Amino acid sequence: MSEQITHQQLRDLIAEAVTGSMPVGILAVTDTRSRKTGNPFGKVLKTVRAVGWVGASYVRGVNRELSRQGVEEPAFRSQPLPWGEWDIPGKVIAHKGALYLRTQATPGMRRKAPARVLAYHAENGQQVTREQVAPFLPTSSGSAKQEAAGMAADPAEQIWVGTYAFASLRKVRIAGRTYTVAH
Repeated sequence: MSEQITHQQLRDLIAEAVTGSMPVGILAVTDTRSRKTGNPFGKVLKTVRAVGWVGASYVRGVNRELSRQGVEEPAFRSQPLPWGEWDIPGKVIAHKGALYLRTQATPGMRRKAPARVLAYHAENGQQVTREQVAPFLPTSSGSAKQEAAGMAADPAEQIWVGTYAFASLRKVRIAGRTYTVAH
């Protein structure tokens, strides 16, 4: 059973309950950013279940992964946020009046708890299969900055950063409790 929580309550919960870094479970409905040319479905949404670390240091995570991959004395440096500003550093981004949850996942974490796409839906709400929408889905590319620092070119071996609009979140599991996000 989960309790209902507003965006502001979720923001406050993250500020109070997530000290340092913590794994967070997410159920979200996100835009796949599918190609429009020839796409009979319009905007394609996916329902995804994922686990990510909130509040983890991106720089330390990348440097730790570089060490695991054999890079001696890694010295990766991150850039400032390309958009928005930190509302809660390393956890929540504010941009144009909306809030976004920032997560990251290591290759090892993704092997233990991989993200799962539960369903795809066309813009009109019709459920569609992955096979139907696959020709219109973008291909996954890795981080050129991580690769330039010596990381494997394979995106599966890189640190992934996920940014989820609070409006896309349906459920969040924090510190052993599940919350349904109100819309």
